[in-house]
Amino acid sequence: MLNLPPHGFAPDSTFAVAQQSEAACRLVLADDARTWAVYPYAFRLTVDFALDERGLTMAIEVHNPSTEAALPFMLGGHPGFAWPLPAAGNASDHRLGFSRREASPMLVLSGAPLSDDRSYGFDGQVAWPADIDFFSLTHALSPVSSEMVTFGTEAVNVALSFEGFETLALWRRDTSPFLCLEPWTNLPIAATEPTHFEDLPEMIRLAPGASRRFAMRIVPGGTKLGAASQS
Repeated sequence: MLNLPPHGFAPDSTFAVAQQSEAACRLVLADDARTWAVYPYAFRLTVDFALDERGLTMAIEVHNPSTEAALPFMLGGHPGFAWPLPAAGNASDHRLGFSRREASPMLVLSGAPLSDDRSYGFDGQVAWPADIDFFSLTHALSPVSSEMVTFGTEAVNVALSFEGFETLALWRRDTSPFLCLEPWTNLPIAATEPTHFEDLPEMIRLAPGASRRFAMRIVPGGTKLGAASQS
């Protein structure tokens, strides 16, 4: 059994700075004695950040340097946005717009089930949580069809696009005035389940010598909510 913390070991790890410039950097994390104690696999995790005049791009590459063993892994982002956004009015005026019409319902991953009187709506492409406390319960679209979600109002919003992820989670910690929009590779292991995950059917298993790329991009303003493809 792997004795992994709930969010894995990467958030508490020190990445090496491989490249750095005024508007970009490359961070690298590779296996060592500390990671082998909780995760007995060879790996290299490379994260690139690049800032341009429109927004911020984050590219992630997972590489399996082994010549024999597959690499099982789970991966997720953790972008959080002020709720309400600056100059965007009331929190209840905010909407979530998806670039494709979603066939999957929003799943509740933690806390009590939703009651019928919650102030919430989702028509498959636009969600309107009227109560900022709504996402104190973690919700997820899995699988998610969209490649972008826009948060805010028609006048003030921020767009998060993502590539390579199968799930989008939405949640807010306690009373913090932020909403997290998190692309994940798959649904997480529940806190009540064993912490080993090698045999989970949703687990990504990277072949020896292979790499896999994921990406996120954050662009503030200028995007109509739910304006892209209806397919």
